[in-house]
Formats: sequence, C-alpha cells, structure tokens
Amino acid sequence: ITIEQVRTRKQMDDFLVTLSVYDQNISEFFNDKIISSEVMEKNPLFVSYIEEKPVGNGSLHFSDDIAGIYDIITSENLRSRGIGSNMMKYLMNFVHEKGYKEICLSTSSDSGFKIYSRLGFKVVGLYECYEWPGLDIQVKKL
Repeated sequence: ITIEQVRTRKQMDDFLVTLSVYDQNISEFFNDKIISSEVMEKNPLFVSYIEEKPVGNGSLHFSDDIAGIYDIITSENLRSRGIGSNMMKYLMNFVHEKGYKEICLSTSSDSGFKIYSRLGFKVVGLYECYEWPGLDIQVKKL
C-alpha cells in the first residue's frame, strides 16, 4: 500500500474514483472548481494505491490549532485488509509533522469506530445526521 498527497490531475482523478462510489456528483464539483494551492494546503487530499490502482482515500482540514480527518474511504471489496488503518496512521503522522496536537473526526460506521478507538480516539459526543432529499421547495413571497 502506498499513499500519496493529491498534487496532480491524475491523483485528483484517482481520488474521485474512490469517492464517487458514495457521491456520484463529486466529480462535477471538483471539475467545476479551480482549487488553489492555498485551499489544498488547508484541505489536503490523499489517495491510497495497491499496485498503482486507487483503492482508498482520505482528507484533512486544518483550522487554527486543530486538524480534522474526513472521508476515510476504502474500496468495498478490499475492506478488512488494513487499507483504512494505514490511511489513518498516515494522516495522523502527517498532522503531527505539521505541528498539530489535536485531531477530530466523526464516523458513520461501526467499522470506522473500531479503527478510531483502536488508534486511541475517544468519543466526545454523539449526533444524529439528517439528509435532505433535494426536493423542490416553493418559497412564499411576502
């Protein structure tokens, strides 16, 4: 398993391949946006590879004195092989090398919770997630 920070168009395409399984519109978002190096510095993206094939991803967000880990995704047919754990460890080391002392994250899966707990993360709260189906809403004019 190798992990690379997204810096090229090919790496971005590989990142999107692994993410598009969960969000088919994500490619449109990234293709329509010009992502500056400043944005990528505060929000670096990463791709994990096995034999040059993208198999997972992860992303970070840096704000003030805390780092957030987001979108740890592993190809479904390759789960339970350490890809997600390796990405987490890589991101944690990356954050540490940047000098950050705190990392936060959220999880929506039991498998993610197990990995994070095993790596020393502690639960600080629980929340419910709601999804809007994107239906047309008519706004009354006042």
